[in-house]
Formats: sequence, C-alpha cells, structure tokens
Amino acid sequence: MILLSQCNFLVNNKNIKPILLLDEIGSHLDTNNRQILLDMINKFEIQFFLTGTEKNLFSFVSTNAKFYNITNL
Repeated sequence: MILLSQCNFLVNNKNIKPILLLDEIGSHLDTNNRQILLDMINKFEIQFFLTGTEKNLFSFVSTNAKFYNITNL
C-alpha cells in the first residue's frame, strides 16, 4: 500500500511514471486482497512487473497481462 501511495504521488504530483516490481506478491495475498491489488494497479498507466514461482498465483491478473516463463538460466 505504501508503494502504491508513493506511486500515486509521483504520477499525479510530479508527472513521473515509475516502474514497479512486486516480487512474489501473489503468494502473500488472499483472493480478496489480490483483487484489491489488481483494481489499484489498473488505476495507473504505468508498468508493473509481478514475479512469482507459480502461474496459478496470477489467476487474478487481467487478460491485458503478458506472462513470461524464465527457465534454463
């Protein structure tokens, strides 16, 4: 929530569009809070990167999202 508040300040008051990386965010939230996060993210016109180890944790993400699978590093 603090990051999204800061993001809101930067976008609306400083005309800065940050890029946010939310690491393993899906595994730390229940279904209701994942939906709240998605609703909040969709209010911004900036890039968000959500990382995680299981694709099913991102089932709350809209169809506008792009998924990348990084393997065999």
